[in-house]
Amino acid sequence: MPETLTEDAGLDLLARRLDGRAVEDGPVARLLDLLAARAPLEALEIAFPDDRERRRRLTALRESAPESVVEIVTERKRADPAVHKVGGDPIVPFEELAEALAFYHRAFADRGVDHAVWGHVSDGNLHPNALPSSAEEVRLAEEAQREIAREVRRRGGCPLSEHGVGRSAMKQSLLREFLGPTALEEMRAVKQGFDPEWRLAPGVLFPREADHR
Repeated sequence: MPETLTEDAGLDLLARRLDGRAVEDGPVARLLDLLAARAPLEALEIAFPDDRERRRRLTALRESAPESVVEIVTERKRADPAVHKVGGDPIVPFEELAEALAFYHRAFADRGVDHAVWGHVSDGNLHPNALPSSAEEVRLAEEAQREIAREVRRRGGCPLSEHGVGRSAMKQSLLREFLGPTALEEMRAVKQGFDPEWRLAPGVLFPREADHR
C-alpha cells in the first residue's frame, strides 16, 4: 500500500472490495470494512488526498455545524440579550463514546434545551453545544454541561480537552473543579517560565485579567 493513496489507487481498491475480490490488508482496507458494516459502500463519498475539491466540500460541511450554531444563537440573542452559546469540549476514551454521546443528548433533553453535538469522533472528543432561547435556558444549559463534565470524569475522560477555557466563566469553573488550585498554580508557573510576558495565546487558557496575578 503506498504511503499516499492516489485517487486512482483508492478507486481501484474500492472497486475490488465491491466486486468481492481479495484486497491487500492495510489501513484503507480496514476502513472500508468498518464502513461496509454500517452503510453500503456504493453510497460513500470519499475524499482522496489529491481530490482537492471534495476535500474542500467535506471541510465546508464540517464547518457548517459551528457556523449554524452561532447563527441560531445570534438570532435568539436578539430576542433576549442574556442568551449566549453554551459550548462543551469533553473527551472520553473511544470505547466510552457511544454511551457518553447518549448522555450528552439526555442532559439537554431532560432540561428541554435545544442542542447540537459534533466534533472529532475518532478522538472521542465531541462538542455538545446548547442553543438556549432565554436566560433561564442558559442557566439550564450550564447545569447540563456541569453534569456532562462529571459523567465524563466518571468515564475516565476530561471535560476540557481542546480550546476556549479562558474565554468562558463556566469552563474556568470546571477547570478549577477538575484540577484544583495547586495544579492551576503549577500551570501558571510553567506558562510564566516559557512566556514571561504572557504574549502567547492570551486569554486562551487563563482569563486575561488573571494573566499577571
